[in-house]
Amino acid sequence: SSLTISNSSNIGNVTSSSLYIGGLVGLSSKGDLTIDNSSNIGTVKGSSKGVGGLVGRRTDGVLTTISNSFNSGNVTGTGTDVGGIIGRIYGTSTLTNVHSYAKVVETTNGAESSVGGIVGTIVNKTILTAKNVYWLHDNTNGIEKAVGLNDGTLAGGSDNNKLTIAQFKEQGSFKTWDFVKVWELINSEYPTLRK
Repeated sequence: SSLTISNSSNIGNVTSSSLYIGGLVGLSSKGDLTIDNSSNIGTVKGSSKGVGGLVGRRTDGVLTTISNSFNSGNVTGTGTDVGGIIGRIYGTSTLTNVHSYAKVVETTNGAESSVGGIVGTIVNKTILTAKNVYWLHDNTNGIEKAVGLNDGTLAGGSDNNKLTIAQFKEQGSFKTWDFVKVWELINSEYPTLRK
């Protein structure tokens, strides 16, 4: 069956020694997954692989759609597949108007090749379409790469950008985002969702 998460937010820290940990979803393996107008601001810390700010892992043969959502919690794993938004992704996927303001996205076991500001690993034959997706990279804050290990395809064009802390505070950095009905940037470090 399909799963839809809408108008939801996690504010607590998530820590686990199990595989596949996420701020909103750890492992989703059956049916389509839709996340809209939702966020995670808690720290996500896994003692294994597959750790994501919003989603730890999605499996093959399913559709993943994430829109108007964000992660601002630090994301740490001890294995492969660590991402500011998604740890490991299979299947057709679309991210639209999403950001990760995670100041830390890392693994502690030397597997940096599969750590990314948006996604840790895009699996072979997977197409991830990203539209107006942003992540933090500002010297020692955040991470430079959008995708750690890309065995699939990252599509969507040039409107996906790493931003500095200062750029995150500027509404103009977020092209085509709706700051009237969906997002707000008032006395904040980064765009948050309107209540």
